[in-house]
This record gives sequence, C-alpha cells and structure tokens, in this order.
Amino acid sequence: MTEEATKPKQTTKNGDATMLHALIARVEELENQHAFASETIDNLNDIVTKQWAEIDRMKSKLKDMDDQVYALENANASPGKEPPPPHY
Repeated sequence: MTEEATKPKQTTKNGDATMLHALIARVEELENQHAFASETIDNLNDIVTKQWAEIDRMKSKLKDMDDQVYALENANASPGKEPPPPHY
C-alpha cells in the first residue's frame, strides 16, 4: 500500500464547502419534487371532486328516468290483463 492510501483523510474547508453545496442542491431538488407532488395532489383532488359531483348528478338523473319507466309501465298495464306466470 502506498503511504497516501494509509493516511487518514482530512477534510478541508474546500471539501466542506463542496459537501455543503451538494447537500443544498439535494434539499432544493427534494423541495422541488415536493412542490410538484403537492400541486399534482391538489389537481387530482379537484378532478375527483368534479367527478363525484358528476356521478351524483348522473345518479339523480338515473333515478328520475327509473321513476318515469316505472310510471309508464304502470300506466300501460291494463287492469284485466293476466300477469305472466312466475317462471317468465
């Protein structure tokens, strides 16, 4: 082994500054990713909220249509007509 490889590594001010800049860059990148993720979550939340409103509107419309079909079926039924057997 060489003498240089066996010497303990000394941290210099320049090395500390480089490490500090690297850590700052990593923190900034994490902050950017967090901001992007937060914005994405907010956008997705808005979309889901709008979809639930649309689903509620469609459920209400479906119930109205079901009521209309039921009313039409009962209006067209003649009182003297015999219902079909249960196995139909």
